Amino acid sequence: MSRAGIRSLFTSLLILTSAAHAAHGGFRESVEYATGDFAAALTVADFNGDGLPDIAPANRDGNSVSVLLRSGGGYLPHVDYPTASTPVAIATGDFNRDGHIDIVTANPGNGSLSLLLGNGDGAFQTHTDFSGGPGPQSVTTGDFNDDGQLDLAVGNATLTDSTVSILLGAGDGSFRTGQTLEAGAIGIFSVSVGDLNGDGNMDIVAGYPGVILYLGNGDGTFLSASSTSVGSGGLTVADLNNDGKQDIAIADAVKGVVSVLLGNGDGTLQPHQDFATGFSAQAVVAGDFDRDGNLDLVTVNGEGDAVNILLGRGDGTFGDWVGYGVGNSAGAVAVGDLNSDGKLDLVTAGHMLDLSGAVDVLTGTGNGSFQARPEYLAGKVPNVIASADFNNDGKLDLITGNDFGGVSVLLGNGDNSFRKRIDSGPLAMISGLTVGDFNSEAHRRPTLHSDVAMAHLASPLRWTPATRRSTSWRRISMATVNGT
Repeated sequence: MSRAGIRSLFTSLLILTSAAHAAHGGFRESVEYATGDFAAALTVADFNGDGLPDIAPANRDGNSVSVLLRSGGGYLPHVDYPTASTPVAIATGDFNRDGHIDIVTANPGNGSLSLLLGNGDGAFQTHTDFSGGPGPQSVTTGDFNDDGQLDLAVGNATLTDSTVSILLGAGDGSFRTGQTLEAGAIGIFSVSVGDLNGDGNMDIVAGYPGVILYLGNGDGTFLSASSTSVGSGGLTVADLNNDGKQDIAIADAVKGVVSVLLGNGDGTLQPHQDFATGFSAQAVVAGDFDRDGNLDLVTVNGEGDAVNILLGRGDGTFGDWVGYGVGNSAGAVAVGDLNSDGKLDLVTAGHMLDLSGAVDVLTGTGNGSFQARPEYLAGKVPNVIASADFNNDGKLDLITGNDFGGVSVLLGNGDNSFRKRIDSGPLAMISGLTVGDFNSEAHRRPTLHSDVAMAHLASPLRWTPATRRSTSWRRISMATVNGT
């Protein structure tokens, strides 16, 4: 089976086996969408101009960007666009001023940036590559020389050096090399922008095992202002204590905390305060998830397969974290109102053991929590899953083939919820399943195969005895061979 097939199967099975996972750590489930291989970073933007937020992860092992366009209550299957080698960071902006959102990725595999110009309909042109500095690991955008054009700041990491490269945009999709900011011997793994000293010029915050602040002069050049030994992961810049001054939050994967450094408004920072986030916090974002006017923090904890939210008190301190499960080893997180209900949602990017990628969407309730995905029990150890309308009511149903034998049918209610399962069996271990109208009676019948048996539906939800066909089948597929 292809990786895409494995991902599709695993994603579907998450719906049916989530009860066991939800019990682990008290996490709730998310909704998962397949991407290219090893989604390492992601962004949210409106790529087709319909006013709805779309999702684009950068796929490290797939050498591509996946674009998932919003449609109805969910997202369309991903469309992949090639990049240069090993994209690990992604940013968006209108780099050629045509009114369409474009994408740029940082690619340490060959030390390049890839620019994908948007067509405005959700599709992208073939990538063009240019140098981003030695070992680009992160990228962000801002107008650093006040000319109205978007520029780039690229965080670089090599074995011997680390820098931040400034690339000044011409407004036509091209960039010229600007200042190179030295950062010492330890690599830059994240960059963000904000006005930390209140002079109206964009400043740069670089994260390594610590934080470096570069104050902008407004002409595309920067002064190194300060460095602080704290944190080791992704960072965000926002006003976390409602004093009108920009602050910094940086994730620390080793300590399992997020460190908050409150800004004084003059380019200096107060000593950090640490807040527990759970194991392996890799990235952090800010948003007002409970709509109380105070910014909250969310960390993504890759090795814990979770995102953790810390509600802000409005004074720069935060409450205890609450975790929500995601179905992959997530390493990136983004915020947006993904379903246009006025409440902030979350999307994470990560990968499975086979390195196939996925994004998980968690729908915000507006009170600081996220909706639980409905949990439905199948038979013991469901191996395979398919969907079809088994009772001819115009609503999709689900069927699983179970490792311990038999099948389970969950009739759909037409609103993404399902009724209690109906089990049939016993059969031997079901290792494959496909659906079709094999005797032209207009009923969808799943055909199951295992080491010893096959079965099919004789009429909606009434089973006939299994018919023995083989003792060694492992998979099955279906096609129309008579042209009708």
